[in-house]
Amino acid sequence: MKRLLRLLTSAALMLTAAISASAEQSTAQSSGSEISYTIQDIRNLQDFLLAKPTEEDLKGKPYDLDGDGVWNVFDLCLMKRSYIESHETVKPIDFDIDRGTVMLNSGYEMPILGIGTYMLSNAQAEDSVYWALRDGYRLIDTARIYGNEVGVGKGIGTKDDTGVGTPDAEVAVACLKEYMEGFQKRNPNLYVFNAVMHLDEATPHLHINYIPVGHYDRGLDTRNAMAKALEEMNFGHDARAINRWRLKEWAVLSNICAEHGIDISEPQKSKGYSFTVEEYGKHQDEIKALNAEMAQVESELAEKQAKREDLDQQIEQKTAQVKTILNYIPDYEKEFKIEDECDQLRRELIGLLDGKLSIMKHKDAIIAKVQRLCKLVKKVNDNAHKSGNTIYSLHEKLDATMKEYDDACQRWKRAAEERTDLRRDNAELSAEVDDLTEFVSLLKRLEPQKYAEVKQAQEYVHSQREQEVQQQSTTRKKKSWGLE
Repeated sequence: MKRLLRLLTSAALMLTAAISASAEQSTAQSSGSEISYTIQDIRNLQDFLLAKPTEEDLKGKPYDLDGDGVWNVFDLCLMKRSYIESHETVKPIDFDIDRGTVMLNSGYEMPILGIGTYMLSNAQAEDSVYWALRDGYRLIDTARIYGNEVGVGKGIGTKDDTGVGTPDAEVAVACLKEYMEGFQKRNPNLYVFNAVMHLDEATPHLHINYIPVGHYDRGLDTRNAMAKALEEMNFGHDARAINRWRLKEWAVLSNICAEHGIDISEPQKSKGYSFTVEEYGKHQDEIKALNAEMAQVESELAEKQAKREDLDQQIEQKTAQVKTILNYIPDYEKEFKIEDECDQLRRELIGLLDGKLSIMKHKDAIIAKVQRLCKLVKKVNDNAHKSGNTIYSLHEKLDATMKEYDDACQRWKRAAEERTDLRRDNAELSAEVDDLTEFVSLLKRLEPQKYAEVKQAQEYVHSQREQEVQQQSTTRKKKSWGLE
């Protein structure tokens, strides 16, 4: 029956011309007195069509608007049209600049400013959505075609509190179930149509799908409107209504968890942090000190780098000298030739000195060979002396060079260790500077007035310091000149 009614309703909405004709016919058949319908009349006719008639409410009611003798969905459409035309329901778009929202025709309040996720990877979407929500954003533009649903989901949720399958998870599930059992009773204007306990991810968590229902006297009597729903549940109609509702729900969950021996954290602010002028000035001074320290570390690092390069160059020079020394090898091949020649002369002389007749006959040849042998012996003695001096001096040079090489290696090793320490210190200082810079940027964006006050106070403090330094300098000069 309900399905048939829905089909008839859809057909009726498509037949606007037929409805208009029926309205004209109904006007012609009326006695001339215009009938004004109310929201209760529309509800009564809806109840009748849904087989829930109330005899007292329907008695004597002129609900046959199209004049066909029966009450049907066409009469309901004409009645709603008559009601809408008799009330001024069209109004301009309602922008609330102070709250940063716009009221839609559906009754929803939508934030004016949101964050887009188009062209973002999952990692970028997760990081962007996470920080946007912490900064107070409540509108996220996303679509399946973007392909980053996983990143958006991770950015919205967290999974760092409880692990599924642990005893703490069982307690968390029990707390969430108890919380959900009373949700609908506590929030009669939030129509829950689905609630799911997720145990297939890193933590047990509860997803609640509800429709905020608000009732109006003009236009559609029942609308999807969070602001109106909160107002009817006595949370007010101002910008803090949603916050009051959240605090109340947090209090309920906190009490439930306390009964199970769990303490939950306080609700966090969603629009950054507020700092005093003194705190901000202290952070600014820390940033400047860190910047100065980082500049000093970078200067020391550059100096150590230059020293290391100089040591590398010295090591290369000494290595080249060592190679030159090691490549020095005496020409023993010539000495071997002299030795062979001497042996040959010895054998020849033995043959020539065999008898007096031979000596007399080869006297000149014997004298020439003896002279040649004397020259060779002298040459061998000279080479032996020079070779001894050369090897001794080479050993001395080699020992000295190797010692210098070892010293240079030790200096290079110490310089490399110092450079590593400086790089680590530089990285730590850079990280601290980045954190403080991000903090200052966040404060400047979220609290511009406080930022301006702190900036002014900081300039005043710096001017005072400059005056003190100038006075001290003047005092020292007077003392040095003997004026005081």
